[in-house]
Amino acid sequence: MNESIGVILIIFISSITLSSLLATLIYLIPARVKHTRHTIEQAPGRAFLIGLVNMLFFGVLAAIFANGGDVGGLIGVIILLVLGGFAAIGLSSIVSTLRDRLYPDLQGSGMKAAVKTAVLLILATLTPF
Repeated sequence: MNESIGVILIIFISSITLSSLLATLIYLIPARVKHTRHTIEQAPGRAFLIGLVNMLFFGVLAAIFANGGDVGGLIGVIILLVLGGFAAIGLSSIVSTLRDRLYPDLQGSGMKAAVKTAVLLILATLTPF
């Protein structure tokens, strides 16, 4: 019982921090997010397949390095951190696209709308079906 409460609490706190990260990356690195957004809008299937292949290849590479001891484990963690950074940029681009579609007549910076959109995206990915 205590383990399930801990898991729910971790998911809740992680969702809050992830939504904040996705909303602020739009404003911290706007050129990179804009370029990634353009790529996603032009060829979404191609962007998904390239991301999937990169994740599989570098994930296997990180797992192989993780079996190599201390230095190999460090290299594996660094590879996973870089993959996480690229995933965060891609998700921020998706948040930016969804924000513009959900709030077409948005005025101002739109940070509040970006946070709402990030929360909706995270809730959509947490659904089990």
